[in-house]
Amino acid sequence: MKQSSFPAKFALPFAGSAGASYIRTIPQASQIGVSAGAASLTDGFPPVTFDPVSAGGTPPSGADMNGILNWVTSVLQAYQSGYFGAWDGTFATSIGGYPMNAIVSGSTAGVYYVSTTDDNMTTPGASGAAWQSLFTGLQASLGFTPVQQGGGVYQAATKVFVGKDSTYSGLRYSYLDPNNSNALTEGGYLVSSYGTILSGSTQVGDLTINSDGRLAFQSVKMADVYTVSANLSDVTAVSNSLAAEVTAREADTATRVSGTLSMATGDSQGQGLHWSGSLGAPMFAYGASAGSTTVVQIALNSQLSGYVNGGTTSGGNYKGEELYLASNGHPTFAYDGGSHQLALPGDIATPMPFASSGTYTVVQGVSRIFFEAVGAGGAGGMSSGNETTESIYAAGGGAGAYARGFLAVSAGDVVTVSIGSGGSSPTHTTGSPTYGGSTTISINGTVVLTCTGGESGVWNDVTDAAGGSPGNVTSSGACTVQLQANGGFGGDGQSGTNLAKGNGAAGPWGGGGRAGNGGGTSGNAPGAGGGGAYNDTSTSNNYYGGSGGPGYAILTTAP
Repeated sequence: MKQSSFPAKFALPFAGSAGASYIRTIPQASQIGVSAGAASLTDGFPPVTFDPVSAGGTPPSGADMNGILNWVTSVLQAYQSGYFGAWDGTFATSIGGYPMNAIVSGSTAGVYYVSTTDDNMTTPGASGAAWQSLFTGLQASLGFTPVQQGGGVYQAATKVFVGKDSTYSGLRYSYLDPNNSNALTEGGYLVSSYGTILSGSTQVGDLTINSDGRLAFQSVKMADVYTVSANLSDVTAVSNSLAAEVTAREADTATRVSGTLSMATGDSQGQGLHWSGSLGAPMFAYGASAGSTTVVQIALNSQLSGYVNGGTTSGGNYKGEELYLASNGHPTFAYDGGSHQLALPGDIATPMPFASSGTYTVVQGVSRIFFEAVGAGGAGGMSSGNETTESIYAAGGGAGAYARGFLAVSAGDVVTVSIGSGGSSPTHTTGSPTYGGSTTISINGTVVLTCTGGESGVWNDVTDAAGGSPGNVTSSGACTVQLQANGGFGGDGQSGTNLAKGNGAAGPWGGGGRAGNGGGTSGNAPGAGGGGAYNDTSTSNNYYGGSGGPGYAILTTAP
């Protein structure tokens, strides 16, 4: 096939000026059962278009045909214009990935990528993507016109090799002089290096003497960067200078003790350690500088009598010998009759009450934390109406769930306690209770215990006001629950013609709220439910139940 035989290009896509009613966009999804006889990418022209019209068939649509040809010729026109499409993630998913050797354009002009594998779902330019530049392996422009080809692969920016000079041992080179209209100018000689090249090394190229009288050389790659070597006088001068510096530093450090290894904020560097003849004791000097030095006396062993090492042995006493940290992490006091380990803070049981949310960081020696926790109580229900109409007796709130047990912890763990708030009386809305807040315990951000709050008294209708349900306990991980109680139900309110007054459920420490005419009382102990409200007057009013008691927790450390 000849280039001149190539068909005419699509200057305009087929049906490019067709009216809206004569061309239709072809959808991907099947149109069977949606639009009679309409074409789609899924079905093409549907079977009904192949049936005779006399048999109930539907002829193919000219608008569909225009739409298909317009779409196809629009794509062909884009490729005829020389366009390589950009990478399309959605399209890649629909075809199962680009094939090997597919070419896509990048987001920057002049950048193109070629796929190095089939079913390629990766993004061009991303780290590890299975795409490479279309121009990988092509040599960049040299930036100049070589006078002679075959000068070698290491031609410099403005120089070319012109061959070996038989007169001298070495390669003769010339260069294009940018200051003389790029005229070919005769240059010098390149050193010819032979022999074995050491591992990781390269051959020496050009050698010259610079204006300071020092040897300068290039690698054989001629990167136009010269390395300057030192003369013997340079090395001697440096050596003498270093020797003088070492002598000065030795004289300076002869009076010093330490550096700054392991210094913490607020520490001072040691400056000197010497013996005081007048005091008969060692002296230690420290400070940030010589002008701010502080000198302190170091106690002798004989001066420590009566402290750790020393002391009287009369009257049944023993002489102390040493104080050290044992392998189990306890400070230990040794004396001439034995030894005893001293208590750590974690060895002493320390109850910590939490009436509000807070945290505790586990100290050395603590491996368990015993707890008691209770969720907040539910509120009492409200009363709406009077003794002759609607509901006049509302129900009490349920108690929060209670749990007791212990946590397995390690030094440095952060234990967080979140205390639930007591529930508030719900609005007179059928089946819409409120709840007391949950009390939770977390270790390092992970919740290991939850004691949920109690439910409020629930108003269902004019003859039914049920007491609130209790909370419940859940635990996991490092939490061991030894005893749990899901709390008690609040007292029922009105049930038919039975006019019961709903008191709040008692918490683990009692304190359930009482039902009250004109408003219930709040739970007055952690986890207790609030009392319901009732109205035995002839006046219709809304009265609200008492609030539930708040949650509470107690943590007690143990070794």
